[in-house]
Amino acid sequence: ERCNKWISKYLIYAMAAKTCHLKSRAFSESLICFLSKISDRGVASLNRHLFLTIIADVISSSDSPIVAHHGCRCFHNVCALDPESVSSSQAEVAAVDGITNIISLMEAFKEHQSVQSEACLALVALCAKSSTNKAIVLEEGGIEGIFSAYLSFGSSKAYEGVGLMTKVRACSALISLALDPACKIEMKSSGIIEKFNSILQEDEKIPHELRSLIERLLILTSDEEGDDWLLEFKDGASEDETVVCILAHLRMITNKDDDHHVDTSSLMQNSLRAIRKFSSSRAVQESACKVLACLYSSNQRQTGAEQSYIDVLEAVEVSLREHQNCHTVVAAASSVISNMCTTCMTPADEEPSQILSDTLYRAIMEVVNAMELCIDDITAAEQTSGALWALCNAKPSLVVSLGTINPGKSNTINVLIDAMKKFPSSIELHTNAISVMHSFFIQSENIIKDERSIACVVNVSSVLSKFMKESEGEVATIGTALKILNILADERGYDAKIALSENDEIIAAIVSCMFSYPDSLVIQGTACDIIRTLAVNNLKRSQICHQGGTTRIIDSLKRMKKDSSFVYKGFMALENLVSGADVDVLTANDTPKVVLTAIEACFEEVNVQIHGAEVIFHLSSRHDSFKEALVRLGAARLISEAMTRFLPSWEMQQKGCIAIWSISTPKALRSEVGHYAITPIIDGVSAHCSPDDLPSSPQGDKQKFCEDALGAVKCLSTTTANKRSLEESGAIDLICSIIWLHGENADLCKAALSALSNICADRDTNQILRISADVLDALVQTMRTHQNKKEVQSLAIVLLRNLTFSPTNCLILQQNKYVSTLVHNAMVNFNTSFEGRAEDVLRVMPSLNQ
Repeated sequence: ERCNKWISKYLIYAMAAKTCHLKSRAFSESLICFLSKISDRGVASLNRHLFLTIIADVISSSDSPIVAHHGCRCFHNVCALDPESVSSSQAEVAAVDGITNIISLMEAFKEHQSVQSEACLALVALCAKSSTNKAIVLEEGGIEGIFSAYLSFGSSKAYEGVGLMTKVRACSALISLALDPACKIEMKSSGIIEKFNSILQEDEKIPHELRSLIERLLILTSDEEGDDWLLEFKDGASEDETVVCILAHLRMITNKDDDHHVDTSSLMQNSLRAIRKFSSSRAVQESACKVLACLYSSNQRQTGAEQSYIDVLEAVEVSLREHQNCHTVVAAASSVISNMCTTCMTPADEEPSQILSDTLYRAIMEVVNAMELCIDDITAAEQTSGALWALCNAKPSLVVSLGTINPGKSNTINVLIDAMKKFPSSIELHTNAISVMHSFFIQSENIIKDERSIACVVNVSSVLSKFMKESEGEVATIGTALKILNILADERGYDAKIALSENDEIIAAIVSCMFSYPDSLVIQGTACDIIRTLAVNNLKRSQICHQGGTTRIIDSLKRMKKDSSFVYKGFMALENLVSGADVDVLTANDTPKVVLTAIEACFEEVNVQIHGAEVIFHLSSRHDSFKEALVRLGAARLISEAMTRFLPSWEMQQKGCIAIWSISTPKALRSEVGHYAITPIIDGVSAHCSPDDLPSSPQGDKQKFCEDALGAVKCLSTTTANKRSLEESGAIDLICSIIWLHGENADLCKAALSALSNICADRDTNQILRISADVLDALVQTMRTHQNKKEVQSLAIVLLRNLTFSPTNCLILQQNKYVSTLVHNAMVNFNTSFEGRAEDVLRVMPSLNQ
């Protein structure tokens, strides 16, 4: 209501503004486009005369095809969208010279097919049951203009897209005019009818819907039938008379975008009355359902129309129940349900009443029953599957009932699978069935419970695999099929995953889809999800690699490197494949460069960086040649930058440390890696080394993270430059902190002692680092905590012996009252001098007696 008030004000402003700016093309185009939008929602509540006056003034003073296109659309909408005031709307349009303007536009824009198409559609609405307007069209030469519109753009694409639509609308306009005797005479005398006869005989490529309209026009203009007596529903009509009447209406409206010269409300009621009256007549049921399907082929949604939906659904339900063995009736009735649910109901609508919900449930039951009985007919199978999908899309909760309708061997999903197997070339059937199955598996959680359900998974995967391999160009449907397989592989339990992995056709189908549709994000991303799941199995990993799955993922990463969502999925799949991929294949595809380029392109996405580091780890572990290539291409820099950028992310620090450790194992690469990585590693461990800060999860242990980080530090600390960097970055203090925080973990202590030994002793320069008493306290604490661990004692004694080469360190050792005792106890406990190192330490220490 508020919107209508503002629009009314806008019309007043527009009326004033056009006096100043009517010659402005920009003003005229923007104004008419806005008026067209207004007309799309109806103008019943507005000042219609003012609305039409503005439109007439704008289109009569503009040379813009945009203005012409939307001006015709406005005239059409004014008459078509308010069925209760069609006559008055037609008269008001004629009063502002709307018909004259339309015919002038057709003459002025002969080369603009969209203008011709909209003009013909507007004349259909203006002339329906209006002898006055038909006379204006005749007087202004509109019949010749409409025929010219039909002949426009007679190219090889005349029967495609806008070309076909223009011809259909032109024929519709001529049919409406042919009901007027004077117009019929003009068509015949001008030779238009004779030309249509020739077109019909000479052109074999005319589509069926257009041919039907031309035939109807020829019938109306023939001497035998010039009136519309066939279109009258008569009280007390017999079955045959009713069929004839319904078919006459059907010929008038079949396959047209809009046919507003038919009283749709009256026709719908008469069709429902015929269905109820002749419930046992297949001919009446089929014809009446076809009429209803045509009426609902365009959006008929109205406020408060729920009762009419219920009436139609109940009538169609009777047709399905009474004639469920008749393929043609089942197909026609199913198309009514499909069109109604598609054009009038969406999941976004308000929750339907309980009565409508019950009616929808009964409808889906009848559709399923009929589908099973008529499964041998392709048309019935296509229409029933379409009705199922439309019902499930209109009310998603209905999809759960598919698992309970006809339970057992003949459940709904199996019926759909059987239909897909019978008609493998039917794209419509496969599209509908796959959409239904997708909704079913999404809504029905935990359905994979028994052998029957597992068999269903096997059948679904088999039929989907075949469809994906054999269909061409069906990108959306193939994407949906892959989503189903992904649900079964990743979200329906171990048994479903095993059942899916046993189908050898799946991998070939998935890889084939990735090859055929390289630019489809949905297909590439979903395929990566499935591959990631299946590749956990060693045998499946080998099959995926052997059939080119690794190559396809690498190629997609190269193409879609800037799409972070896909890169994330691609990396996760690649993590599980690298260990099974041939090194030559990885090298030939320049895998290190592709991976690093994708990481750099998505530098702001933490998940990409985390899994990118994981892929780097697996690549570098696969072969030493990849370590050098990765470092040369900047892997250390990228990982280090990511660790710094996403310092709060523990997982980023964990994966980054492991990757750094792996690529730095060759000694020749350690200096370059250390240049970038030392500071980020120290910062990352400092931020996340506290037990309270680390999450405990299956993906990572609190102390394992610190152990891996210390492993990277130990590896890097073998060069002089890195030792200095580690010392300056506070690595020694950090190691001591870790010992105090996690001193009970022997493995972690061993890693800490090893890293500390490397940092403190530089063999290349024969130098020993001077330590503080705090460092010695941490070392002593480790020896005391793990007195029964020989490896810990051994590493501690190695470190102590190294420290003795510094006089300053010797003084610190001598001042600690526990060192001598701990070293002596270690020698006694394990009956060894630790290759003489323990004796060397004791030699510089005060005697035990002292």
